[in-house]
Amino acid sequence: MQIFKEPKSIFPSILQSSMENTSSLEHEIKGAWGTIEKFCDKGFGFCAHTDDLIVNWCTAEYLSQTSCGIGIETISEFQHKGIASKAVYHFVEKCRKLNLIPYWDSWKDNFPSVKVAEKQGFIKLLDYKVIYISKQS
Repeated sequence: MQIFKEPKSIFPSILQSSMENTSSLEHEIKGAWGTIEKFCDKGFGFCAHTDDLIVNWCTAEYLSQTSCGIGIETISEFQHKGIASKAVYHFVEKCRKLNLIPYWDSWKDNFPSVKVAEKQGFIKLLDYKVIYISKQS
């Protein structure tokens, strides 16, 4: 049985560790922030892990002076264990301390994501359309 540690802040030391899934966490961060350095300077987030494996992350995305989007993922084999809810709890508490309004968006058919959001007190505000545009090589 794997023992999960309480979600902790994402610092460079976690990203430089030998824990499995650091590259997936880096990919998430770079997708929103461009570089790890920019995230460490301006952003924040939390990750749940065992001694050698990152199993979940909850990161600040689309940060403004008053609000903050949430990027969250739990590795599939560790879903449905309450891990995401714990990470989101820590994330929302950090937002409160920074006087930021956290917001959550999800595909409407991503029922596990919607369930975690509702469990943490988020309420649905609206549905909106998304258009994907890809650059042809």
